[in-house]
Amino acid sequence: MNIRPLLERYAATHPTTKILICSDGSPYMSQYRLADLGKDHGRVTLQHFHRGDEDRELHGHPWHGVSLILSGGYREERRAGNSVVSKVFLPGDVNVICPDTYHRIDLLREDCWTLFATGPVVAKWGFWSRDTGEFTPWRKFIERKGLVPVGSGA
Repeated sequence: MNIRPLLERYAATHPTTKILICSDGSPYMSQYRLADLGKDHGRVTLQHFHRGDEDRELHGHPWHGVSLILSGGYREERRAGNSVVSKVFLPGDVNVICPDTYHRIDLLREDCWTLFATGPVVAKWGFWSRDTGEFTPWRKFIERKGLVPVGSGA
Protein backbone atom coordinates (compact mmCIF):
# COMPACT_ATOMS: atom_id res chain seq x y z
CA MET A 1 0.00 0.00 0.00
CA ASN A 2 1.34 3.42 -0.97
CA ILE A 3 0.51 5.84 1.84
CA ARG A 4 2.57 8.70 0.42
CA PRO A 5 -0.51 10.51 -1.04
CA LEU A 6 -2.12 10.44 2.43
CA LEU A 7 1.03 11.87 4.00
CA GLU A 8 1.21 14.63 1.39
CA ARG A 9 -2.48 15.43 1.95
CA TYR A 10 -1.91 15.65 5.72
CA ALA A 11 1.06 17.98 5.20
CA ALA A 12 -0.91 20.20 2.82
CA THR A 13 -3.83 20.55 5.24
CA HIS A 14 -1.76 21.14 8.41
CA PRO A 15 0.73 23.88 7.49
CA THR A 16 0.57 25.53 10.93
CA THR A 17 2.18 22.47 12.54
CA LYS A 18 5.12 22.55 10.10
CA ILE A 19 8.72 23.32 11.06
CA LEU A 20 11.11 23.52 8.09
CA ILE A 21 14.75 22.68 8.77
CA CYS A 22 17.23 23.95 6.18
CA SER A 23 20.97 23.77 5.64
CA ASP A 24 22.81 26.11 3.30
CA GLY A 25 19.42 27.46 2.19
CA SER A 26 18.15 24.10 0.98
CA PRO A 27 15.30 22.16 2.70
CA TYR A 28 16.50 19.18 4.70
CA MET A 29 13.38 18.15 6.63
CA SER A 30 9.83 19.27 7.30
CA GLN A 31 8.43 18.26 10.67
CA TYR A 32 4.73 18.28 11.52
CA ARG A 33 4.01 18.23 15.24
CA LEU A 34 1.34 15.69 16.03
CA ALA A 35 1.63 15.79 19.83
CA ASP A 36 3.74 17.85 22.19
CA LEU A 37 3.94 15.88 25.42
CA GLY A 38 5.61 18.70 27.35
CA LYS A 39 9.24 19.59 28.04
CA ASP A 40 9.76 16.64 30.36
CA HIS A 41 8.02 14.06 28.16
CA GLY A 42 8.92 14.58 24.49
CA ARG A 43 6.87 14.83 21.31
CA VAL A 44 5.50 12.95 18.32
CA THR A 45 6.14 14.28 14.81
CA LEU A 46 5.58 13.35 11.20
CA GLN A 47 8.92 13.89 9.45
CA HIS A 48 9.42 14.46 5.74
CA PHE A 49 13.09 14.16 4.75
CA HIS A 50 13.77 16.10 1.55
CA ARG A 51 17.38 14.89 1.35
CA GLY A 52 19.98 12.96 3.30
CA ASP A 53 22.69 14.33 5.58
CA GLU A 54 25.38 16.36 3.83
CA ASP A 55 28.09 16.02 6.45
CA ARG A 56 30.49 13.11 6.69
CA GLU A 57 30.39 13.44 10.48
CA LEU A 58 27.71 11.57 12.39
CA HIS A 59 25.29 13.50 14.61
CA GLY A 60 23.83 12.63 17.99
CA HIS A 61 20.41 13.54 19.40
CA PRO A 62 19.64 14.76 22.92
CA TRP A 63 16.88 12.21 23.70
CA HIS A 64 15.72 8.64 23.22
CA GLY A 65 13.66 8.31 20.07
CA VAL A 66 11.93 5.79 17.86
CA SER A 67 11.25 6.21 14.15
CA LEU A 68 8.76 4.21 12.07
CA ILE A 69 9.56 4.43 8.34
CA LEU A 70 6.30 5.15 6.48
CA SER A 71 7.41 5.86 2.90
CA GLY A 72 10.72 5.95 1.03
CA GLY A 73 13.62 4.73 3.13
CA TYR A 74 17.22 5.42 3.98
CA ARG A 75 20.61 3.90 4.55
CA GLU A 76 21.88 4.79 7.99
CA GLU A 77 25.54 4.95 8.94
CA ARG A 78 25.89 4.47 12.70
CA ARG A 79 28.83 4.61 15.07
CA ALA A 80 29.80 1.21 16.46
CA GLY A 81 32.70 1.79 18.85
CA ASN A 82 35.39 3.47 16.76
CA SER A 83 34.00 2.33 13.42
CA VAL A 84 30.86 2.91 11.35
CA VAL A 85 28.30 0.30 10.24
CA SER A 86 25.46 0.67 7.71
CA LYS A 87 21.88 -0.56 7.72
CA VAL A 88 18.98 0.02 5.32
CA PHE A 89 15.57 1.05 6.69
CA LEU A 90 12.46 0.54 4.53
CA PRO A 91 8.73 1.21 5.09
CA GLY A 92 7.56 -0.71 8.16
CA ASP A 93 11.02 -0.77 9.77
CA VAL A 94 11.63 0.79 13.17
CA ASN A 95 14.84 2.65 14.07
CA VAL A 96 15.62 3.19 17.77
CA ILE A 97 17.88 6.16 18.54
CA CYS A 98 19.48 6.74 21.95
CA PRO A 99 21.36 9.80 23.23
CA ASP A 100 24.66 7.96 22.65
CA THR A 101 23.71 7.02 19.05
CA TYR A 102 25.72 8.88 16.41
CA HIS A 103 24.43 8.45 12.88
CA ARG A 104 23.77 9.99 9.49
CA ILE A 105 21.37 9.00 6.70
CA ASP A 106 21.34 8.86 2.91
CA LEU A 107 17.91 8.61 1.26
CA LEU A 108 17.18 5.63 -0.97
CA ARG A 109 14.61 7.53 -3.05
CA GLU A 110 13.68 11.16 -3.64
CA ASP A 111 12.31 11.57 -0.10
CA CYS A 112 11.36 9.70 3.06
CA TRP A 113 8.48 10.00 5.54
CA THR A 114 8.70 8.79 9.15
CA LEU A 115 6.59 8.85 12.29
CA PHE A 116 8.97 9.91 15.05
CA ALA A 117 8.53 9.95 18.83
CA THR A 118 11.03 11.31 21.35
CA GLY A 119 11.40 11.31 25.09
CA PRO A 120 12.62 14.25 27.15
CA VAL A 121 15.93 16.00 26.46
CA VAL A 122 18.65 14.24 28.47
CA ALA A 123 21.87 15.09 26.56
CA LYS A 124 23.43 17.65 24.17
CA TRP A 125 23.30 17.79 20.37
CA GLY A 126 26.63 17.17 18.72
CA PHE A 127 28.72 15.61 15.98
CA TRP A 128 31.24 12.75 16.04
CA SER A 129 34.07 12.57 13.50
CA ARG A 130 34.71 9.12 12.08
CA ASP A 131 38.20 10.33 11.12
CA THR A 132 39.40 11.73 14.45
CA GLY A 133 36.93 10.33 17.01
CA GLU A 134 36.34 13.91 18.19
CA PHE A 135 32.97 15.02 19.59
CA THR A 136 31.98 18.60 18.71
CA PRO A 137 28.96 20.41 20.20
CA TRP A 138 26.52 21.36 17.42
CA ARG A 139 26.94 25.15 17.68
CA LYS A 140 30.72 24.90 17.43
CA PHE A 141 30.37 22.42 14.53
CA ILE A 142 28.16 24.68 12.41
CA GLU A 143 30.23 27.77 13.25
CA ARG A 144 33.32 25.93 11.91
CA LYS A 145 31.39 25.51 8.66
CA GLY A 146 30.65 29.24 8.58
CA LEU A 147 26.94 28.78 9.27
CA VAL A 148 24.80 30.75 11.70
CA PRO A 149 22.33 28.96 14.03
CA VAL A 150 18.68 29.93 13.58
CA GLY A 151 16.31 29.63 16.56
CA SER A 152 17.21 28.18 19.94
CA GLY A 153 17.56 24.43 19.21
CA ALA A 154 19.91 23.81 22.15
